[in-house]
Amino acid sequence: MPTADGHPDVDAFATTRRRVRLARRSLGDADRAVAEERICRSVVSLQELSRPARVGWYLATDGEVDLERAVETLRSGGTELWLPVIGPSRSMR
Repeated sequence: MPTADGHPDVDAFATTRRRVRLARRSLGDADRAVAEERICRSVVSLQELSRPARVGWYLATDGEVDLERAVETLRSGGTELWLPVIGPSRSMR
């Protein structure tokens, strides 16, 4: 979301990020399991992943949806999964 001068609105981004984190944390176990199943099913059914590919991935933390089932399915189909490397200054290399 840019400001009037075209620069990113850092405060709005931070506020949105906090709201999303709170929403994730508030999911109960049953709701989280349903969300994980639906998202994993959607990911593995993507046309772009119907053949082996390279996909950037993340490890779930802080209430994020765990996509391990999708990871297992994609790996078994020959997809390479790549994780980001975070350097000492929290920058990704």
